[in-house]
Amino acid sequence: MAPLPGDHEESVGVDVPGDGPVLWVVEIQNRSDAEYPAFGAGVPGAEGQPAAAQLHKAGPASELPGADFIVLCDTNGGTMPFEIQNITEEVRSLFPKAKVGIHCHEDTGMAVASSIMAVQGGASMVQGTFLGFGERCGNANLCTIIANLQLKMGYTCIPEEKMEDLTVTARYMADVANLSLPEKEPYVGRSSFSHKGGMHIDGVNKNPKSFEHIQPETGGNSRRLLMSERVEVCCFENCRNWHRN
Repeated sequence: MAPLPGDHEESVGVDVPGDGPVLWVVEIQNRSDAEYPAFGAGVPGAEGQPAAAQLHKAGPASELPGADFIVLCDTNGGTMPFEIQNITEEVRSLFPKAKVGIHCHEDTGMAVASSIMAVQGGASMVQGTFLGFGERCGNANLCTIIANLQLKMGYTCIPEEKMEDLTVTARYMADVANLSLPEKEPYVGRSSFSHKGGMHIDGVNKNPKSFEHIQPETGGNSRRLLMSERVEVCCFENCRNWHRN
């Protein structure tokens, strides 16, 4: 795993089975009262208590036998991103020497955002699946998380030269899984950098940043200018010139 920029000594990575790190897992779920409820942590006498309280009963990080990471798991996918950040920061403050991981599910459509907020709160491991494959609504989508962390927030998740393989990898994995990659998938979908409206086509030709948050090629994607009956003559000329180039 590559180091984070600046003064950080951790890295953001993906847990792998087998000879990977040893994890101490703490389950969290959506808030039901003034505290952060949790369940099934495996800490004697701490089940059902807030995540940080469970860990506090387990003892300092140095006494967690053989654990490389404390992994916070939002298994039912109901915790809001700001709560995930608060929980992560609380655990980090209680165990400043411990490395913290995050495991989110997509049941409320928040898995990517929650994973990002956990990193903001000090997590240095993000668990998920490429394209968000998983039970129920799916797991955190590592394809989007990697791009957000690396291209938007300055973290190093994969080698820089591999970022341009993101789109072809996503499409290959969807094909192997016999699934259609959603056209509106962030960064890698066919519609991610497609422009159809006359104003949009004219604007993206004059200043791509007006309608594209990154250069499509950064993640291995490409721009598409789509024709329709509503496109003005000037936009038609723009499309024709762009396709010629």
